Amino acid sequence: VVAGRTGGVRGDAVSRAVHLDLSAPGPRARAMLWRRALPGASAGDCRTLGERFRLTAGNIGRVAALARARGLPEPDRRVDSEDVRHALRAVNRHAFESLAQYVPAGGSWDDLCVPATTRSDLLDLQLRCRFREALPDAAATPFGGSLSRGVRALFAGPSGTGKTLAARVLAAELRMELYRVDLSSLVDKYIGQTEKNLNEVLS
Repeated sequence: VVAGRTGGVRGDAVSRAVHLDLSAPGPRARAMLWRRALPGASAGDCRTLGERFRLTAGNIGRVAALARARGLPEPDRRVDSEDVRHALRAVNRHAFESLAQYVPAGGSWDDLCVPATTRSDLLDLQLRCRFREALPDAAATPFGGSLSRGVRALFAGPSGTGKTLAARVLAAELRMELYRVDLSSLVDKYIGQTEKNLNEVLS
């Protein structure tokens, strides 16, 4: 029986069942998976990919296969992080882009005209995103267990103040994909479908 993190199973056989808790791989395990999936890649490249992309083992295999296919026209060229980004977007596109709109990342912090305190907050947010997985392990024991690896930020302000531009720059600096979710496209008249759409986007 394969079950997710929520819910469970019941019945007479449960008391005799062996329970295996399979967590998502951490950065080191992901680097090893990338090394196996991309034989020509250097150890440093695989370590970077493991830190940047929080993927399961199965998705690493799928993305690596697409990234290798992208480099086929040039047999001597090594797969790089841009190949992986394109492959990752291709994997997400079919299931995800019917519910969210892709927004090209770009620009730099110099393109944003904001007060010094706001710029400092944005740079802190960038660091928080970059080290989201290392922070719980580095924090003191009482706090480490309660820190989430996810990062949430709320940009507030009137139209034209640079909220979307800040999000695009943040994605560009982190070299990650950016999507805009329109809540009206997630809401459905059928019972349970809205929750299903939300779960698909967030997972």
